[in-house]
Amino acid sequence: KRAITLNLKSPRGKALLKDMVRRADVLLENFAPGVMDRLGVGWSVLHEINPRLIYASGSGYGLSGPDRDSLAMDLTVQAVSGIMSVTGFPDGPPLKAGPAIVDFLSGIHLYAATVTALFERERTGVGRLVEVAMQETVYPTLASNLGMHYNSGGQVPPRTGNRHGGLAIAPYNVYPASDGHVA
Repeated sequence: KRAITLNLKSPRGKALLKDMVRRADVLLENFAPGVMDRLGVGWSVLHEINPRLIYASGSGYGLSGPDRDSLAMDLTVQAVSGIMSVTGFPDGPPLKAGPAIVDFLSGIHLYAATVTALFERERTGVGRLVEVAMQETVYPTLASNLGMHYNSGGQVPPRTGNRHGGLAIAPYNVYPASDGHVA
């Protein structure tokens, strides 16, 4: 492995990036939407240099749309996506999920999209722009809760503690036992 730092605000840094892109399979970036374009090294420029390039972009809310310029991190996306509204117990406040699940889900989705684009490129010879928004990676995890929301005529699903959100599945909880807890 080799490492390099580039100042993309300098002509030399841009030239070095463009030179590397000529030989690259994938460029992965997670700047705020529009930053790479403003720097003169966005998808359209780099695709001209290397039509086989897979340009993978990870952002909070996507490269377009009304929220594209909103700042994002795991906690804020957990809040805006609804994860926090269904995490915790009914009589308590919304809670974030313990681990940084949105960060990891986003990375996994971006990996899968990049590998899929590489596979497509092997068939077509042409690269593509791949984009993954953190917020969009959350929704599959909320399938049960979203189903509950739509089936109830728009009622907000309650926080269910350790019970399954959305379905009456039994037993589905963490139960005390004489030597600790059992799931």
